[in-house]
This record gives sequence, C-alpha cells and structure tokens, in this order.
Amino acid sequence: MILEEELIDNVFAKFHTIITSLKALDEGFSSKNCVRKFLRALHPKWHAKVTAIEESKNLTTLSLDELIGNLKVYEEVIKKDSETVKSTKGNKVDTIALES
Repeated sequence: MILEEELIDNVFAKFHTIITSLKALDEGFSSKNCVRKFLRALHPKWHAKVTAIEESKNLTTLSLDELIGNLKVYEEVIKKDSETVKSTKGNKVDTIALES
C-alpha cells in the first residue's frame, strides 16, 4: 500500500524496482498487468482518478509511462487546488478579523 503523502514519482520508482527484480527472476508481468497492479497499489485518495482512468482509457493498451504521466498531471492539479484552498481560507480569516 502506498502512503497518502507519497509522490507519484517515488511510488513509480518503488514499483519499477519491484517489477525489474521480478523480471530478473523470470516473473515478469505484461504491460497490462503492470498498469492494473499499479492502479491497485495507489492510496485511496486516488480512487476517483483511478475510476476515471479505468472508464476513459483502454487499460489493455495503456502504457505504464502514459499512466504515470496522467497521474503526475493530476497530482499537480491536486497540489494547486490545495494551495488555492489554503490561501482562500487565510484571506477569509484576515477579512473577518478586519471587520471586527
């Protein structure tokens, strides 16, 4: 299971190490299986994005690199949204304090 705060790059690095080690033992997985296993390993906070990918993409032809790229873009969107929410909350507190 992947930790909530882990970045996709770090998660992919760990996953890639495991897959490479398995290939060395002749236990390689098809690209399709790698994509499915990676999606299952993600933290539950990614559930909505995983569902969207499963519904919009053909997982039999989706490459692991394409998946990682898609998830990295989403990760940046989440970060930006989180920063926006934090700055908005800070501004409301300042406004309320000035009105008192």
